[in-house]
Amino acid sequence: MPPVQVRPPPEAQFSFFSDAGKLPDLMTLAAGRTPVQSGCTGKPVKLTTNSFALTMSDGGGINHYTYAIEPACTSENEEREVLTELWPKLAKELNAFVVHCPKSIFSPTRLENTLVLHGKACTLTVDFHQQFTAQQVNSGTVGEAQVVFRHILKNLCKSQMYQKVGRRFFNNDDAMSGKSATMVFRSFYSYLGNFGGTCCPHMHIDASFRAVHRKTMVEYVAGSLDGASPWSFDEPSVAAMWREKCVGAIVVTSYNNRIYRIKDVRFDLTPRSELTLCVRDDKNVKSRQSTFVQYYQAYYQKELTEFRQPLLEAIPDRRNEQIFLVPEFCCPTGFNDDIRKDKATMQEVIKTTKLSPSERFVSSMHLAGEISKCSLDERRKEHKLMQDWSLKVSPEPTEVEGRQLEALQVDFGKKAFQIEEGNFQRWMRNGLQCSVNLYNWLFIYPESDVAVLDIWLRSLRDIAQVAFEMHIGDPQRVICSDQCTDLPDVLEKHVTPSTQMVLLLTPSKDSTKVYRLFKQYTTVTLPVITQVVKSETIRKRQNIAAVLSRIVLQINAKFAGPLWHIPLDNVALKPLFFDATMVVGIDVYSSLDGEQCMGFTASLNTSATEYYSMATMLPQGMQTETMALKIQEFFRDALLEFAKRNDGTAPQHVVVYRGSVNTQDWMTIRDFEVKAFNMVLDAMECTADGGDRPYKPALVFVVAAKFTPMRFYAPFCDKSHKNPEAGTIVDAPFLGVVKDLPSFYLISQAVSKGTVVPAHFTVLHDSPHVSVAAIENLTYRLCYLYFNCVAGVRLPAPLQYAKKLAEFIGTSVRAEPHKRLRRSFFYL
Repeated sequence: MPPVQVRPPPEAQFSFFSDAGKLPDLMTLAAGRTPVQSGCTGKPVKLTTNSFALTMSDGGGINHYTYAIEPACTSENEEREVLTELWPKLAKELNAFVVHCPKSIFSPTRLENTLVLHGKACTLTVDFHQQFTAQQVNSGTVGEAQVVFRHILKNLCKSQMYQKVGRRFFNNDDAMSGKSATMVFRSFYSYLGNFGGTCCPHMHIDASFRAVHRKTMVEYVAGSLDGASPWSFDEPSVAAMWREKCVGAIVVTSYNNRIYRIKDVRFDLTPRSELTLCVRDDKNVKSRQSTFVQYYQAYYQKELTEFRQPLLEAIPDRRNEQIFLVPEFCCPTGFNDDIRKDKATMQEVIKTTKLSPSERFVSSMHLAGEISKCSLDERRKEHKLMQDWSLKVSPEPTEVEGRQLEALQVDFGKKAFQIEEGNFQRWMRNGLQCSVNLYNWLFIYPESDVAVLDIWLRSLRDIAQVAFEMHIGDPQRVICSDQCTDLPDVLEKHVTPSTQMVLLLTPSKDSTKVYRLFKQYTTVTLPVITQVVKSETIRKRQNIAAVLSRIVLQINAKFAGPLWHIPLDNVALKPLFFDATMVVGIDVYSSLDGEQCMGFTASLNTSATEYYSMATMLPQGMQTETMALKIQEFFRDALLEFAKRNDGTAPQHVVVYRGSVNTQDWMTIRDFEVKAFNMVLDAMECTADGGDRPYKPALVFVVAAKFTPMRFYAPFCDKSHKNPEAGTIVDAPFLGVVKDLPSFYLISQAVSKGTVVPAHFTVLHDSPHVSVAAIENLTYRLCYLYFNCVAGVRLPAPLQYAKKLAEFIGTSVRAEPHKRLRRSFFYL
């Protein structure tokens, strides 16, 4: 029986906050640093943001109190019960307040003396700790008092009567039906920023639309199982597919349009499982037992058709509450494979959900205006809330100045071309910088594909030769129809140390299972470059040239043959790449069952186009420590390989990009990961360039934010807005998370549909004090060196490779790849 939830009175029920631990003191990261200087390269551009200032009036302030309970409580629930009992007395003394468990209360009211309140069995003592003045609040220096702004933002957003799911608020009463098998829900998210002593807190608001499928979760999962029964939970692949498709998904219930995020699949529960119903009459609340089948029949007149299905456990709105859903009555949201396969549906969904920058800006302005209007309406409780805390919301978005970096050139070795609008697809048929010739390769295919094989293979070789000057010889052909069973034996028999590549054609049925089996075997046991193509792909006639071109380019890239390069010997990057420089990417993939995989990639040449790629699984419970040790091992190996590749020259500069980072992780990353790099550099017992001076390269460590709430809009004709151009940098100091810690937003892509999402980078460590402008210019150039895309990508290439590697190993291989593959892009 779960513990009874004790809740404060309705008018104050949103004032409880609790954290797992103390907030990290991020200001220590900038200790001893000189004030940040913004970059100076590029053309100035005016931009508008989706950010609205929250300012405190002169004379206002936030008073921080600490409290103690005697006798001491043994649990947080017990502590909350005491606070709930004494809530009316606290409200009488403090008027407005926010409780931050454990031990903190924040209020605009200043108490002159210690406050002692007596309950039935406990005594609460409240002592003044410190005050945050209006000046401090308006500079963003609020420390733990940021929970006050979380409380205020939560109440302001709830005024819009949207349903909150995670960060996002959904309007489930205004779903738009499309012509295809989808509906569209309006939504917005709100996010608080700027608590690092840079400027006043800001409220980021972004409007969006989300597609809702008419297919149920049962149909969605069954369609991904290649014909296997979705009820065979004893099979690991079936249970894994349920978790893959459901956990983390946002679903909509078909009977009342409520929206939930799924946190687990409960195979131990079915619709015939019992639940306790609370039935309220005029005076009492009575409970009775019922099954889920009976519940849906009685309350929604819904009849279930499948009683073997598991239940989905959703994330609840309140503590000590559990929510279970029936997959048959849940519809998935967002883009998935079903939508992508249907061209008509895809076009309609994109048209509805991918708002243009101007539409998105107008929607965000409307939401901000409605929120601001509520805070000014004296009849509404939001007005009193803002008045109590002496706060006001700016109705106008914050404007900033960005810089447009110079256009880049892409060099294919023989010819160089200027990149236009973030894309160089039109120049791809001018040959590759370094094309690969395949003479000894293996072609495995099912017997059902024999009829179309020769035509497709001839087309593949013609495209390779004519467009990319890449020679593909005749393969060794092997028929393998029962690939789930026979594939390992075929590989053992035919793959030799001289085999350059194995290309596998696989039918749609069991394609996921075959892919994982094939990749596991060729990544760990028999290391060889591989390419997988679905049988249905070779039968497509539409855009066949484009499909074949992508396959040829990917094959060439996997051999670490640079397809192109972006000049890095530019004065804007100095001193980087004027001396030997290595760029490193690190990312961590987290699976649904809690396993983590780290991807580590390091450049080996002067143009950052060849990489040394390593990955490892991180044991649960020891991820941080294991990762630090693996970083030392991988970095040491990469340094040795770099010197081997460059005639004994070791790098003088090392620039690390660390991805998928939340702000609260910064201190841990500095204490473990940055330290791991420095330990390797300190231990190096060699000299630079054969000279007498000690070898001590400079280390720059840059983190990329996992989530970026900021959006930027460039002015367009008739007071409308458009996406900023590719190469736009925004590094205004007040946008940084921590004062004196270099930080910048980069828009590296040209987006034709929808609104571009910037990447946010922060320099955590910089031993040589490289200029912000040099790091910005390097990051932008590296975004065009990811060989899986003939355009700019959102993240720099080393980080994008590490992200791809970590996800590939974490989802398909789940073991450390063979060392023979480290000099290749086997994971693309």
